[in-house]
Amino acid sequence: MKKILFLVLFLIFCFFLTGRPLYAATIRSFTVSPTSITFAYQDPDLGEVTSSPSLSVDFSIRQLYANQNWTLEIRADTDLGIIPAGNIRWTVTGRGNPTPTFYNGTLVRGSYLLSGTGRGRNTGRASITASFYFYLTNAWSYPTGNYSGTVALRLTVPGAAAQTQTVTLSTNIAARAKLEFGLAAMSFRDENPDTVPSIPANVNALSVTSSARTGSSQTATLTCLASGDLIAGTNIIAISNMTWTATGTGYQAGTMNKGTAQTAGSWTGSGQRVGTFSYFLVNSWSYTVGNYSTSINYTLTAP
Repeated sequence: MKKILFLVLFLIFCFFLTGRPLYAATIRSFTVSPTSITFAYQDPDLGEVTSSPSLSVDFSIRQLYANQNWTLEIRADTDLGIIPAGNIRWTVTGRGNPTPTFYNGTLVRGSYLLSGTGRGRNTGRASITASFYFYLTNAWSYPTGNYSGTVALRLTVPGAAAQTQTVTLSTNIAARAKLEFGLAAMSFRDENPDTVPSIPANVNALSVTSSARTGSSQTATLTCLASGDLIAGTNIIAISNMTWTATGTGYQAGTMNKGTAQTAGSWTGSGQRVGTFSYFLVNSWSYTVGNYSTSINYTLTAP
């Protein structure tokens, strides 16, 4: 009887010292929605890809008092296939009572990072709602394919087992090609054939950027095809008199052709390749006076 009375008196004494009963906190509910998040397919030059939709996290806790904290952590369980988890960052906002504190960050595979924390109330209750947005660093270097990975969110309170929810992140990297030139037109000056046997174009060296997404073992190819010879009325300068040189990995020199597309560049796998072309026209006394023109079509193919 004395022992029971002593225990009751001790618990009452602890209640007044701590301001709460000596109970462990309880996670009453912990939900995430949806459980699958996607990153849309878009031009890598546009920057990060925002997840769609956002991730909603809701939880409520009982018997969590003002001198106790809850924590919400996030961890990348896996990479997204060949895309490192570190290429994904998150931002989080939310509300609750008491007011929580949230933290933005970048995912780390296999390690939990703090994304939110807060205290309980004198009533012993806490209810929190948070919204997570994920951002994928986009890059031309990603090979085509469907990639996915999982992210875990862990809620921890004093005196109770932590609870975890898992979300799948996924993206589809489809084939894409983008070709950019520094200028879209060029010209050759009228020069003395004896002193300038090869006339350089006014644009030399013309910058070119070939961006392609394809399979890791697939070949992206850049070709050029002249629409015809250089023509001024009824006068003609054969397009084969026009050649080009190239700089940059994978870019190739060649001679213009109006019947067969000529290879101007070739690369294995995805990537963004920068180079230059310099154009030259064979000069000759045999050319008839006139303003000559043609068009050249460049095609970048990413299978």
